[in-house]
Amino acid sequence: MKERATRSFQALVMAGLGVFLLYQVSSGGITFYIHQRFVWLVGIGALLLLVIAQTLFQSRVSDDGHLEHEHSEAEEEHQHTSTPGWVLWLMILPVMMGILLPQRGLSASVIQNRGIQTAGTLSSTTQVVQVQEIPPEQRTVLDWVRLFSQPDQRTRILGQPVDVIGFVYRDPRLPEGQFMVVRFTLTCCVADASALGLAVSWANADSLAENRWVRVRGTLDATTLDGSPVPLVLAKQVDEVPEPAQPYLYP
Repeated sequence: MKERATRSFQALVMAGLGVFLLYQVSSGGITFYIHQRFVWLVGIGALLLLVIAQTLFQSRVSDDGHLEHEHSEAEEEHQHTSTPGWVLWLMILPVMMGILLPQRGLSASVIQNRGIQTAGTLSSTTQVVQVQEIPPEQRTVLDWVRLFSQPDQRTRILGQPVDVIGFVYRDPRLPEGQFMVVRFTLTCCVADASALGLAVSWANADSLAENRWVRVRGTLDATTLDGSPVPLVLAKQVDEVPEPAQPYLYP
């Protein structure tokens, strides 16, 4: 009966993982952890886990109602090669963490360890051309940083209207009356997430709490940070907004 109980536990673990991942895919919660382009792979993996669970469950009993391993010697040999119980319990941890811990995007505390990008070589020529075709009021933080990272584009985009959503980050390098409006981008998963930000100049900047999501409207200007040019939004209006259903941007 020990072998039968082990197979049952294995089947339950696989089924639990499969159902959990399918729920995350269907609810959209999986995009808090990985890039959107990999969601279909997770869905396939979840279905395979359910197939494995069904196979394990069926293998508990042979066609005549007895255990598949009829000989005690075979049972003993299989027990030596079966998956250790602690490994199965370890596989349950992701499910428990996903259920118990709330889903939320990365916050300003992560920037202290990873830093923030305000310019740089982030785009190919094709991507820059695509961003140019987007109306200025519809560009995201990522779009503006991409354009500003191209020296030949900076003069052209200065003075254009900006309307972006992001969360507040208090960069200690900025003077009083300025803050960063930030979004994280995912290339693969949260492990490689990068923070991108636009400096914002606003008269009431000091009244905004860090991590608060805001909508910033104004015009684009430029300033320097650590001796390098960075984009600066001369804000005309800053409004607090709810956190978007999808807080990340995708390069």
